[in-house]
Amino acid sequence: MRQTLLIIGLIGSSLNMHGQQHYSVHQAQDLEQKSLNLSDEDYYTLNHTTEIPKVNRGGCQLEKVVFGWHPYWSNGFEVNYDWSLISDFSYFSYEVNPNTGDPNSTHGWATNAAVTDALNNGVNVNLCVTLFSSHATLFGNPTATQNLINNLISLVQSRGAHGVNIDFEGIASSQKTNFTNFMIDLSNQMHAAIPGSQVSTVLYAVDWNNVFDIQALDPYVDLFIIMGYGYYYNGSNTSGPTDPLYHFGNNYNFTLSKTVTDYLDKGVTPSKLILGLPYYGYEYCVDNHITPSSVCTSTNGSAKTFRVVENNTSGNYSQANLNYDAASRTRYWNYTSGTDQQCFVVSQADFAERLDFINKRGIGGMGIWAMGYDDGYSAFWDEIYNHFTTCSTQPCSGDLWDMGGPLKNYYNDENYTYTISPDNASAITLTIDTIDIESNYDYLYIYDGADTSAAQIPGSPFTGQLSGFSFTSSTGDLTFRFTSDGATVTSGWTGNYTCITDNTPPNTTASSSGNWETQDFIVNFTDTDGQSGIDEGYYLVSDYDGTNWSANTNNGFLYDDFQGSAPWTNQTGVWSESAGNLVQTDESSSNTNYWIDLDQNSLSSFLYHWKGSIDGTGNNRRAGIHFFCDDPTLPNRNNSYFVYYRVDSDKVQIYKVINDSWTLEQEASIQIDPAVNYDYKVYFNPISGEVTCYLDDQKVLTWVDPSPHTAGNSFSFRTGNCTTSWSEVMVYKSRSNQETISIGSPLADVRYQNPSPNISSAAVYSISKDLAGLLSSPYIHYVDVDWTSPIPSAVLDISSNDKDTLVLPNAYEGLWIHSIDQNSGLMEYEYSIGTAQGLSDVLAWTPHNLDTSFIVGSSLFTSGQNYYLNVKSTNFAGLDTIISSDGFLALSADQLAENNNEYFAFPNPFTDQIVLSNLTQNMTIQLYDAQGKMVDFNQQGNVLYGLDNLSSGSYYLLISNENQIISKIPLLKE
Repeated sequence: MRQTLLIIGLIGSSLNMHGQQHYSVHQAQDLEQKSLNLSDEDYYTLNHTTEIPKVNRGGCQLEKVVFGWHPYWSNGFEVNYDWSLISDFSYFSYEVNPNTGDPNSTHGWATNAAVTDALNNGVNVNLCVTLFSSHATLFGNPTATQNLINNLISLVQSRGAHGVNIDFEGIASSQKTNFTNFMIDLSNQMHAAIPGSQVSTVLYAVDWNNVFDIQALDPYVDLFIIMGYGYYYNGSNTSGPTDPLYHFGNNYNFTLSKTVTDYLDKGVTPSKLILGLPYYGYEYCVDNHITPSSVCTSTNGSAKTFRVVENNTSGNYSQANLNYDAASRTRYWNYTSGTDQQCFVVSQADFAERLDFINKRGIGGMGIWAMGYDDGYSAFWDEIYNHFTTCSTQPCSGDLWDMGGPLKNYYNDENYTYTISPDNASAITLTIDTIDIESNYDYLYIYDGADTSAAQIPGSPFTGQLSGFSFTSSTGDLTFRFTSDGATVTSGWTGNYTCITDNTPPNTTASSSGNWETQDFIVNFTDTDGQSGIDEGYYLVSDYDGTNWSANTNNGFLYDDFQGSAPWTNQTGVWSESAGNLVQTDESSSNTNYWIDLDQNSLSSFLYHWKGSIDGTGNNRRAGIHFFCDDPTLPNRNNSYFVYYRVDSDKVQIYKVINDSWTLEQEASIQIDPAVNYDYKVYFNPISGEVTCYLDDQKVLTWVDPSPHTAGNSFSFRTGNCTTSWSEVMVYKSRSNQETISIGSPLADVRYQNPSPNISSAAVYSISKDLAGLLSSPYIHYVDVDWTSPIPSAVLDISSNDKDTLVLPNAYEGLWIHSIDQNSGLMEYEYSIGTAQGLSDVLAWTPHNLDTSFIVGSSLFTSGQNYYLNVKSTNFAGLDTIISSDGFLALSADQLAENNNEYFAFPNPFTDQIVLSNLTQNMTIQLYDAQGKMVDFNQQGNVLYGLDNLSSGSYYLLISNENQIISKIPLLKE
């Protein structure tokens, strides 16, 4: 360890005296290491660092480029690299021989262990190519340049690497065109030989010689990495920060902010521009402790790495000696050891500000010079995680200012946009202290929302001098845009913000218009949230078949309370349903599978909800769900997502499965205990790709899939080495404020009617989510459904014997047998009397409660006329059925005596039956059509049934006794 400290401590020590040639830090530190005469492998012995525990980053994905140079003298330190936070690894270096293009050294590129580790961890690997002088010699020799290109392609291919990083420094202005041509030639050949390969180049902190023809290079070069640490160096005459974010001192106005603006103004594509940051700084002997201070005559600055300062074995870098330069946003130490000393090394807080600056400027990411200089400390890794990953969050309050910093002027030709969006913010209170912007040429735009399509706040855009003001946004986002022209600059603007957080879940209700639903119906949802506002609502339609509640999975809904009704498939594991619980008891299986068909598509987002506990005796117990599966029979359901809740490691994890191969995408720490019942929810939006996990309605993990699955045919429970007991599972779909619910068929949302008037056959569940990601409690709206009319029974005339003749002036009694309606129940009867079935021309429809008989006087009837009793049965759903009697003939006593020996047939016209009167025993009845063909024969009885299949037309009846025709009655079939 002592030797390690020696190597790290020597980096960048006094190589250059005042007035001597200035070397870049890359060259200076390379020369220093060469002076030690150590082999590349020697550093693995010297750098025998202590491996620190790796921080679990929860599967969070990088959203920016993190380009780290690994110089050969850092060999061995790679054991402490956080590979999950590195996108590009650049091995330093291939040292170019300008006469031939061959390497003077590649420092063991072919076998280097750090390169191997980078490749094994899925990081893009680059070979850094260095040339610090004699550029004209190389560029003037086409054979040498082509040989160099050939060598680089071969070395990248042989290592299975991904590209090259060109670090040519000190290029004269006369070589601008030659350098441009070389880079274009290299890019074309590298990209052709290795499809998908990457060619990058460094950019100087200040391009004094104007050697970078950005307009020509940008279409060909993949990344431009600014060496953002050349502002103060070991040979500086005054002390200062290696990487001032904003202006430092009174006169020196070259900063990270200005450099980024200049290169963007020259035309670098923002996503290609990478800001390299130092993991070191310089310590100077100074005339006094003011800043900036003159450096002691004939002395040079000495490089100090972040590790050296953090170790503080000298005691010089204590809190008592710490100072802060607010203009450049840099901490430094003042102490005296024989002479006054000043040490500028970026701290964790300073580093965080620089990453925040990268985000606000919208450029591609950051570079690191050099990896290993922070060995043993996770501070910088933590900030990369906090700023550049999918798990990044923004603080709920902070200071705001232009890109000149809080104390200095902004720059010419600025044009940038950024948004502040703190987690769980329902609104943001913005306070602007001062505005001083060149009037009518430079502008500050502020938008009340997540982008520039939102409405501008009152007074925006701002220009000129204005007093301060406050504004509270309508959502949890504010967007800023600033533009300046190429002339006058001023002090700009400063302010601060504070977010208003939402910790109160929303509320939701649901209602429909009727007491009973008889056809497709509308449910209205009302969602309220007094703080952040409503983001989205979800609903689930469940129906009851008289025994079990379920849902139509063909429509994307799922409900099962595990009473044995749903058609699950037990693929693997020991699953059983008992007493309202789904139990899995096979602890030996690492991947059980209990699945059901469920249609899921990109027309909706989905909320998966289940309840229960995870238990068992092992130490790696986990359980969860697969969703958006397209083949549930395969081990990992082919293409799907799955979420695990782990009780032994207290984790929640999100996995994505492609072609049955899974990848852990993200995880987070949670408190989850075995044998404890929890409420689990998982949200998925197949359009945005967002997957959010909840535990007891607390949001515990979010991941966004940049290329989400858009369809699935099944849902599956999955457990590993545990037992589980689930009490309920539900799947909701996203909704609007009004949804139409279909009923009445196997394809409908509601497939069943009420099994009885007091038991609903449908339940509509509602959940809402607010903009803070909080979920409401479920609201259940029960719905009574009946789409069928009552089932009628017999209607009788005059008496329970259904007499067919009413002898006037006797009163008439109508009666009927109760109708049946098991769904909504029978509400009332109405009756009428007419001269034909269904008519009410004799007695209008009359309500009769649930009574089944009535009596009316004879005054309604005319002798010799046929009459019919009609009964309407109406259920509580408002549906009715009408049934009519077979009719009766009203006759006065005189007519009855006159016609005592005559025979009567009614109804006439008839439909399905004919009733005859005055028949005596042993009479024969025969029905003939108009052509004399007998169509029905009944030897006994006074009723002919089943005549509804006869064609309409004329018929006649023959009534005979002992083969003697007694009567012939003409009839008409309707």
